[in-house]
Amino acid sequence: MNSGWLGLGMLVVASMTLSPARAATSAPPARGAASEARPAGTAEPALNPTADVPEFGELTVITSDRLLYDGRRQIIELSGSVVVSDPQVKMKADHVRIDLAGTNEVRLVTATGRVVISQADKHAWAGRAVYEVAEGRFVLEDNPRVLRGRDMMTADRIVFWRDQDRLECFPNARLILQPDPQRGDILKGMR
Repeated sequence: MNSGWLGLGMLVVASMTLSPARAATSAPPARGAASEARPAGTAEPALNPTADVPEFGELTVITSDRLLYDGRRQIIELSGSVVVSDPQVKMKADHVRIDLAGTNEVRLVTATGRVVISQADKHAWAGRAVYEVAEGRFVLEDNPRVLRGRDMMTADRIVFWRDQDRLECFPNARLILQPDPQRGDILKGMR
């Protein structure tokens, strides 16, 4: 997220009422669930759980059903259908708390309830996600899953960095590699 928001035009926070029949957050199969078999050679449909999040150029725009700003405590609390549209990352959640530094810069973002995060070809799901702005680090907990292309990673905790091709899964880490006829068997040389 961009750092400043008051009067800088960098971060726009908006509260809006959405219809009660909002679309449910799409999620990948739960840990251990069997995937549907596909005939060989058929393409898997593209999965982008934040495809409906609009883009606003260089602005970061956050919408929700309700917003509370407390300048004394330096927090913004958003609840109900929270949607974050940032030039580099998209996020959906039931609740988001934004902790600000003394200069109204975003310091920490905590999302809870059906959290979905998308960045380029990576999509993540969790019950709770914390984004530490200075480090550019996301920490996912509560049944976290990360899908990259067709491969999925799960663990009790998943940590990834926004601007790095780096990810840590621990404990109980699991990597599910899907064979891809386009790139071949990536484990072929290891056997």
